[in-house]
Amino acid sequence: WTMFYSFCMFLVAFIMMATNLVALCFLIISQFVARSRDEGRTEYLLLRFPFSLHVGWVFVETAVNFSILSMHSGWSDGEQLCAAIVSLGSLLLVGSLFLGAQTAKGLVVPAVMIWAFVGIGIALKNPDDSLRNQFDDVIIVGVRRAALSFS
Repeated sequence: WTMFYSFCMFLVAFIMMATNLVALCFLIISQFVARSRDEGRTEYLLLRFPFSLHVGWVFVETAVNFSILSMHSGWSDGEQLCAAIVSLGSLLLVGSLFLGAQTAKGLVVPAVMIWAFVGIGIALKNPDDSLRNQFDDVIIVGVRRAALSFS
């Protein structure tokens, strides 16, 4: 996906990222099903934790790619705002579902979501000029506060 993204082929990059996400979700599900009762800390840290961390980041990156796709595909300002809200909402849903697993090992993905929400909130504190020219301060502050509230 990186090559497509770097050449501004955002639709193809999004499709590649979504495909990656689906494959990783199947991997996480298979790890959950195949989990052994006597899994030690070393096995978790070497075999499961890295994939959970990667899944969290791919969820975030897929949501970001969706928002970027909306910006570069000629969508209206309202449609771009809708894409941003849907992206934030989908991350909140995914984080909540992983929290619902109620295991300490299931906290990796929600922790990545929290980090992303805080990062979005910090980034929107001083948005660049193109964002300020496109959206009113009320909208920027609203999305910023929503992201921080989700964290």
